Amino acid sequence: MLAKIISTIVVLIVIAAVGTIPGWWSGNPMLGLQTVGVLVGSFLLTFIAVWEGSQRGIGPIISIARNHIVTVDKGKGNPTKMLANLPPGYVVKGMEIVKGDPSWNPFASFLRSFGLFYKGWPPLEVHEFPFLHERINPSLNEEKPEEWIERDKAPVPTRHLLWDKQHDFMIPGVEFKGGMSANIMINARFLSKRPLVSIYDREGKFFDVMKPIIHGAVIGIASLKVYKEEFSEANSKEREAFTESVLEFLRKNDLLVSQTGQEMMSLVISRHKPVTKEQEKLLLLKEEAKIRRQAAIIDAQADTADVTEMIKAVKRQLKDAKTEQVIELVRDLAVATRMKEAGSQAMNVGAMLGMGLSNNKNSPGGKGPGRGGRRK
Repeated sequence: MLAKIISTIVVLIVIAAVGTIPGWWSGNPMLGLQTVGVLVGSFLLTFIAVWEGSQRGIGPIISIARNHIVTVDKGKGNPTKMLANLPPGYVVKGMEIVKGDPSWNPFASFLRSFGLFYKGWPPLEVHEFPFLHERINPSLNEEKPEEWIERDKAPVPTRHLLWDKQHDFMIPGVEFKGGMSANIMINARFLSKRPLVSIYDREGKFFDVMKPIIHGAVIGIASLKVYKEEFSEANSKEREAFTESVLEFLRKNDLLVSQTGQEMMSLVISRHKPVTKEQEKLLLLKEEAKIRRQAAIIDAQADTADVTEMIKAVKRQLKDAKTEQVIELVRDLAVATRMKEAGSQAMNVGAMLGMGLSNNKNSPGGKGPGRGGRRK
């Protein structure tokens, strides 16, 4: 705010000084005042026109919000300059962002104090690139880590890249020392050090490029740590050592900067959920219990095959089947067993599966209580 006031005062003083020259030269003070008024009015009208044009992308001056970076093309995809509204201590140098202070230029400093930058006249145009947004799922389900991160269906055209940004990454099935596995979500802070790599070389898909790099770093460090003692129940110092090890790995040889144009400044473990064999068994039991409840009304009639055998058979043949699909198939098979109608649709479902249930005494094709009479 102070910079805006000082810049405006300096400009007005210069205008006033220039305007007094005719009055001093002619010896007519009124002419000097009139000249000053005309110059000030012209300046204000010009500034208003430039301001309105910058907000609409018209003319050589553009408006850039704080923390935003834009690139200017001379021809399609041919960057000729980079403009950025950066915090104090950073400056655009060539096509990169480095530490430093901008050189003092009265015209550029005055524009910059209002968030305005000189782009240039056509054919110079601000570059536009596609960007796919991701965010934490607001209806986050602890039992479904694959849904922790919400991703837009399609990228949207954008004309700016954030200088300072945060992003979340979900890393499934990270195995720790000793065999313990966990789903981990991290939140990382990045600075755009080489925007041309992010915008042009990666075409805005730099987060997709860095995902396997970050996943590999987390998985590599986790393999050296014991989950309970050195991660989940670790004190703040030990947890910080884990994240620092990941940062050190990623900063080695500037891997992220060279591949994505982004430098990771910090990261935190925002969420983690253990995945153990015991939990997998519990989850399977929950699914089977749900199936049993759905088939209970048929099973109660005692003219069905053993539901557990059906569940196992369906899961063997359809390993990727969802719980709802398993329920539907088991119910169909149970109905077919009770109906004893070889031509029924449900019986055809069982035949098409080819699950080999007939080898079990409690299966639909066996000689157990599910075939030929009520169980005692």
